Amino acid sequence: PGVGASSDITLMIEDRANRGEEYLVRQTAAFTEAAMKRPEITAVDNFMAPSTPQYFLALDEAKAALLGVDIGEAYQTLQTFLGSLFVNYFNAYGYQWQVYVQADAPARMNLSGLHELYLAGRGGERVPLDALVTTRPILGPDFLIRQNMYNASMLDIVASAGTPASRAMEAVAEVFEHTMPSDMGYSYTGMSYQQQKEAQGIGTGTLFAISSVFIFLILASLYESWSLPLAVLLSVPVAVAGALATLLIAKLDLNLYAEIGLIMLIALAAKNAILVVRFGIDRIAEGDSVLTATLAAAKVRLRPILMTSFAFTLGCVPLAIASGAGAVARQVIGIAVIGGMLAATFIGIFFLPYAFYVVAIRRKWKTAPAAAPNTTSLPETASRESATERPDSSSAKDGFRG
Repeated sequence: PGVGASSDITLMIEDRANRGEEYLVRQTAAFTEAAMKRPEITAVDNFMAPSTPQYFLALDEAKAALLGVDIGEAYQTLQTFLGSLFVNYFNAYGYQWQVYVQADAPARMNLSGLHELYLAGRGGERVPLDALVTTRPILGPDFLIRQNMYNASMLDIVASAGTPASRAMEAVAEVFEHTMPSDMGYSYTGMSYQQQKEAQGIGTGTLFAISSVFIFLILASLYESWSLPLAVLLSVPVAVAGALATLLIAKLDLNLYAEIGLIMLIALAAKNAILVVRFGIDRIAEGDSVLTATLAAAKVRLRPILMTSFAFTLGCVPLAIASGAGAVARQVIGIAVIGGMLAATFIGIFFLPYAFYVVAIRRKWKTAPAAAPNTTSLPETASRESATERPDSSSAKDGFRG
């Protein structure tokens, strides 16, 4: 949804042994019948149109040779007046044109024209063409498709409501394996081919793993630590779980647009964690204990986290309620991001301080040395009182800035 004109699957059934049109028609019908019994599939349409009324023409070559008629000329005459015959190219007005010889359209609408065609026989005698050709009505495909150098039939398969295209393609493969002989094959075309190639490429899990590694390396260089980035990245699973749960409730697929939203959530969830971790690091560097710094970070950074999270969540509401052309793509991104941000906000505000505390308690910190007590003079006492007030004012300023 949101990429192609429809969510149908375009399947090509190939006659890889070149057994003929009738064989391909029978195998296609057998596959269609078996596919319709699967709950993942709603409808199967065959573009081959195998029951088109036609005429089969047979040239009696033995009789033609007996009468001295050239066999090649006889077939060429049939092709020219019942179909068309390519002659050559010619250039005119800056273009290259093709030259065809064919009878007028009314003369090609029925077989009565055979009575008016003659061939040169032995001794220059005129041999009527209808004396050498027998005709009979048949049913056959209106046209044939070539796929991978084989004759093929094209099927349009409609998946059941709520069934992802990937699951429907798995059902198609299972049906083909159980119903088709070894001399038949299949392949996909159109958007189904693109989806198959995407499934064979880098998977979703690998994509998220690579994204997480890059973020971890960037945070490691920022904090000059291998352990502190873990406190930030531990918030990501909470956001991803919230996004997946929201997509499940909304009955939306985990498609390309949802994956884009999930990758964006990694940055958004890490942003909330960075607010807590950065403030906690600064308080520990000033001499606070890990527990005191963690509680202070959770308290002071609560309002900035809520403000930025709610602002971004509300900004994604127009995407979640989008309508019109291409609306599904915007809805998937909006709903995934909203669900992930709500989970990262309401669960993360309790989880982030704990994650920071667990990581920080195992790390040896270099705290600022405490000033030696000195009460010998009034100015120094006043200076200590002033210094005692600075952390409160600093905290107030940090909270205001946040």
